[in-house]
Amino acid sequence: MKKHTILVFIIGLLALPLSASGLTIKSVDFMNVENKSRLQIGLDGQATYDVNREGNSVVLRINKAKIPNHLARPYITSEFATAIQEILPRQDKEDVLFDITMKQMTPYFVSQDNKLLIMDFDIPDEIKNKVKPVKTVELDTAQAAVAEQPSAPSQSAKPYIKGISPEAPFQSNVINTDTSPKYKGEKITLDFQNADIQNILRIIADVSGLNIVTSDEVKGTVTIRLKDIPWDQALDVVLESKDLDKMAMGNVVRIAPADKIKSAQERLLASKKTQEQLEPLITSVIPVNFAKASEITSVIKGKEVGLMSERGNITAENRTNVLIVKDIKKSVDEISAMVKRLDKPTPQVIISARIVQADTDFSKGLGITWGGNFRSQTSHHLFGLSGINLGPAVSPFSTDVVSGGSQPSFTTTVVPSPSMAVNFGESQNAGFGINFGRLGGSTAASLDLRLDIGETVGSVNVLSRPKVVTMDNQKATIKQGQKYPYIVRNQEGQLSTELKDINLQLDVTPRIAFDGSVNMEISVKRDAIGSVKNQLGDPSIDNREATTQLLVRNGETTVIGGIIEETTTNIVQKVPFLGDLPVIGYLFKGTNDHNTKTELLIFITPQILEPVSLQ
Repeated sequence: MKKHTILVFIIGLLALPLSASGLTIKSVDFMNVENKSRLQIGLDGQATYDVNREGNSVVLRINKAKIPNHLARPYITSEFATAIQEILPRQDKEDVLFDITMKQMTPYFVSQDNKLLIMDFDIPDEIKNKVKPVKTVELDTAQAAVAEQPSAPSQSAKPYIKGISPEAPFQSNVINTDTSPKYKGEKITLDFQNADIQNILRIIADVSGLNIVTSDEVKGTVTIRLKDIPWDQALDVVLESKDLDKMAMGNVVRIAPADKIKSAQERLLASKKTQEQLEPLITSVIPVNFAKASEITSVIKGKEVGLMSERGNITAENRTNVLIVKDIKKSVDEISAMVKRLDKPTPQVIISARIVQADTDFSKGLGITWGGNFRSQTSHHLFGLSGINLGPAVSPFSTDVVSGGSQPSFTTTVVPSPSMAVNFGESQNAGFGINFGRLGGSTAASLDLRLDIGETVGSVNVLSRPKVVTMDNQKATIKQGQKYPYIVRNQEGQLSTELKDINLQLDVTPRIAFDGSVNMEISVKRDAIGSVKNQLGDPSIDNREATTQLLVRNGETTVIGGIIEETTTNIVQKVPFLGDLPVIGYLFKGTNDHNTKTELLIFITPQILEPVSLQ
């Protein structure tokens, strides 16, 4: 007896420093629950923790905690249907770190239920479907309760890791919008006839690994035949058939009549409320670094969060941006942990836009102008090719007085001058002409031929690069331009000057997704002075704008819009019928081709800025 007492005393002394130093990790389990992979950490109290993402890993830090040596070892989960490659818990000074290496990054959620810290990861679709082994338990009708043990795993079976199970053990009920039970236990087959319910519960305990405690009221026999159903569903069916219920107490499940379980739960709840009413209040000042204290206060006070007790109070001090919390110690610790999780630096995004406008102008013209005139003094005849002559008429005859019976002759002072019978010049800067004339003796002749041909090519390139930095989910605007004075006339006919904005403007609201992509609501607008003018001489305003919502990965560039305008003009001036003749028709017509092309492209590149460390 003395030896036993001394042994217990020595074990207590050895365990005292570990328990006095802070929290202790009691268990580490990994399991697949529904469509999620769960890391479940058992503690001996409430924990404060923090989660950070480092490259392809997620680091869970539990503050002021210790982990035993037998739990501080790698947990290889690559053979499981999960996005997690490996879990490595280790001691880091006064804290415990869980380095979680990911096969691929997926969304995760961390919660705390009493003394359990739970971290759930989504399972990717491509590795979600895995075959679960089925355990079969068959009992002969003549036997009271004999269970068939599962066969040994084959060489191709997945290796078993101590501390990690593919399915979740029984846990206490969790509040969920879906009230129907969801069973995920290993499948078993039960065939009983007038079997003792204690033996049935023992078989379920062996299959599930639960620690089950039954009261004296749990007795009787049951006849049941179940085939390939989850063990947790079989347990509920057996308990329901005997008006029994279960209650989880740590890693032990208590089974008793339903009315006693209900009474025990009510007593436990009343005891917790009484303890909270008697527990003294403490006051704590919690600093807030990145968020606004008033905003966090409204979140914590919400009934949906449920962190404050009935006697608790929280106040935001805006000048120093701190929270003043007065409550019981449990609530103050939970509020402090929640503030630490919410008070994170908001990511920032730099949005770079490139607006490219290219204008191309091309014109080509081909025209001809020609005319001629001929006069003979001896034969007294005149021949001329002339078109439209807007000048005063010139008489080719002499104005001298002649005697009776004589005919007037041609004047010797007027030289034949053509007035262009065909005039289709295109006013080009390039061309050539031929002029031919003869004046001598009794004849005078003149021929003038001008070929008007040329091309004009022009191009204009405009590149605008607006760039703006904003925080996640915050609208940002950058604008550059000028105010152009316009003359406007009011209803009374009086003229006044009005300034109109001609701007290059970028409006963007980014939202950063978990996978690193950026969802953006973008509006890009560019105004320019146009070429069309009104009666008062004021030019028009050319407006180009694109408004859209798109998803772009970090650092990638996308085109959100493009406008291409192309105008082609073909003008032909000709003499009817003569201008349509082959080859010769070119002497009686002129052509002008004009082509204008305008292109507008808008490129957007988001870049997530790394948060600034304030350590």
